[in-house]
Amino acid sequence: MVGNRSNEASSKFLIFASTAAEPGHALKPSCHILTTLSIASAAPTLPVAAALSSAHLAALLLPATVRRLYIAEDRDPAGRRATAHLSARALQLGCTPMSLLPRGKDFNEDLRCHGLVALRRSLAPQLHPDDRSRFLPPET
Repeated sequence: MVGNRSNEASSKFLIFASTAAEPGHALKPSCHILTTLSIASAAPTLPVAAALSSAHLAALLLPATVRRLYIAEDRDPAGRRATAHLSARALQLGCTPMSLLPRGKDFNEDLRCHGLVALRRSLAPQLHPDDRSRFLPPET
């Protein structure tokens, strides 16, 4: 479930592009749809969520089955604040937060400037070892 049912306006801005995760599964939320689509193209089986702003991302309700939360962090103050807030919430729920950092300002820029293979190679060492083969294609 994504969004806050008590705040209908906020919930309309969050997109959950996955079926419910099974125990041990991961989720990768992001503040921008282009960042989310860039990561989804690199890791096509990773469940993703997107929001239109850092505030909407902070309102994300995490599914109870998520054990690792990959947070795609933009390299700006708002991205750092959203990552810190979402990480704290994940820890309170018993979920391990893992920040994913782009080479440039965001993952969309990385994809456009360096290509899909380079994006996959930069993501691989940032993923939990158990998740690399689950979420990245074999050529990475």
